[in-house]
Amino acid sequence: MKILKFLCCLIGLVMMGSCSLEPKVPDGEFLIEGCLKNVENGTVIKLLCSEGTFEKLVMCDTVINGEFSFRDTITTGVRKFTIGSSSNGFPSTLLSVWIASGTKTSIIGEDRLIRTWRVQNDLLEQREQNKLGEAVREEWQKLAPLMIKEDSLKLEANKYSKGDVKKKELRIEYDSIQVLQKAIKAEMYQKTLAALKDMPITSIWMKAFIPYARFLQDKSGSPMAQEVHALFNRLSEADKQTELGKAILEYVNLPTPVKEGDDMADGDLYDTEGHLHHLSEFKGKYILLDFWSQACGPCFASLPEMEEIMELYKGRMEVVSICVDPEPLWKSFVAEKQMKGNQWNEKRKSNTGLMVAYQVNGIPAYVMISPEGKIMKMWSGYGKGSLKKRIKELIL
Repeated sequence: MKILKFLCCLIGLVMMGSCSLEPKVPDGEFLIEGCLKNVENGTVIKLLCSEGTFEKLVMCDTVINGEFSFRDTITTGVRKFTIGSSSNGFPSTLLSVWIASGTKTSIIGEDRLIRTWRVQNDLLEQREQNKLGEAVREEWQKLAPLMIKEDSLKLEANKYSKGDVKKKELRIEYDSIQVLQKAIKAEMYQKTLAALKDMPITSIWMKAFIPYARFLQDKSGSPMAQEVHALFNRLSEADKQTELGKAILEYVNLPTPVKEGDDMADGDLYDTEGHLHHLSEFKGKYILLDFWSQACGPCFASLPEMEEIMELYKGRMEVVSICVDPEPLWKSFVAEKQMKGNQWNEKRKSNTGLMVAYQVNGIPAYVMISPEGKIMKMWSGYGKGSLKKRIKELIL
């Protein structure tokens, strides 16, 4: 009887011990477990991965009792994913999560302010990402509610027609929120620069530095430009030869911006076969530049109308579609959609080149160039029929 009792106790202790151990994630798999407070059941959380200029949905899970999880296979190497949600009350932003084979990642959040959620795993990349996140946590707590309010104002304003008094009131409130956001973002920029000073040069460091690299051409002597140059000088020659380093170097010699009335800016452009082209090939005709990405809804919506314009002005005008997506994604999309005309790409490591020259800050963006090579008009945005109307006004 004593032996039986001893065995029962031993089995119980083994079972208790096994329950207290965290489940091991097998090689070739990853596990992400989230624990959230103040987030309603039924909220959809998305796991995404970057493909060029857009985020591709990998899988979704629904929050139940404050919990969500993602588990899937993964090949060797460390990869960056993002977590987001389009449910009501979430800001339009994403949380960076680094994963690798055999890793378990825990995400803990107190509310819907997704960029303030804490991500924990054993990866060096995640620890470096967390340093940058912690540097601006306070600012994100201020900014995220403003982003949520901004989205709600847009939806509310869409209910009213142009010129309506209520729409004007909403616009005034929207503009005031934009001012507040700009001030908070300025604080975030400074704190991020300060954090980068103390961090080692890694791929995380260089990705965080790229948005500031435009200041490398700033000759004004502004404090931010001086700080960016000091950070750039930390890069070794080996760092500059990496893919991210080459992207940063593209900002060292940015083209001079042009404006309406100036001579057109030109550069190296490649078709899907890899042949080199220049805009000057079409001098003597009108040239319409179309900066686009497959991740841009309005860009995609404009395709049928753009093809109509190509046919309507055939012989008088050449449309040059300049895709800002990475080469493989661009080529596959052009082939899949059987896109016509001059489908070209600068094949750059970052959005520099002609995008900077023509001051493209949002897509779709369009530039009309005269047969003499002068810039007639630059504009952005698309609505049904807007291209036909604009081209008709410009081509006599």
